[in-house]
Amino acid sequence: MGAAIIPALMSSMQTAAVGTAATAGTAATAGAAATAGTAATAGLLGAGGSLSLLKTAGVVSSLASAGSMMSGGEAQSNVADFQIEQEKIRARDESIGRREKLLDAMAQQNARVGAAGITEIGTPQNIFETDVAKFEYEDLAAGVSSRNQRGILKGQGSNAKQSGKIGAGLSLLDTISTVKNIG
Repeated sequence: MGAAIIPALMSSMQTAAVGTAATAGTAATAGAAATAGTAATAGLLGAGGSLSLLKTAGVVSSLASAGSMMSGGEAQSNVADFQIEQEKIRARDESIGRREKLLDAMAQQNARVGAAGITEIGTPQNIFETDVAKFEYEDLAAGVSSRNQRGILKGQGSNAKQSGKIGAGLSLLDTISTVKNIG
């Protein structure tokens, strides 16, 4: 949006400059150039309006500021998206680590039970079931924590993007007010 307005402003500035340079020439040429400059900027400031150098600089500065705010919000949103992906990877890696620990504990337990000649009824079975239940609980808790963290990051990214849009809009509104007060 802002990128399309900047070329129009630049064109208007060039037209106004041509009109100003033509003023040094004959009165008829100056009048024609001034009319062309006014017509070129009429779409920006209303019928019959023209951009002074101060107004033009203010508008261009505001557009640059608004674009910067929009870009900043978008960049923060992209960072949050990256962090979300990193959180998914971290949660998956931790889950794999917990699963490996459970499998190691089960293998050691099976080796002890086998070496002792005990069947899998009673205490060894209870220990096994307790280990599995503990793993499932930890995995569930970690999954919930990871989903919550991703939700927070997603909200932060969304807020940053929205904040950039609001800042850009306020900047443009402020410029409109300033330009109207100048002229």
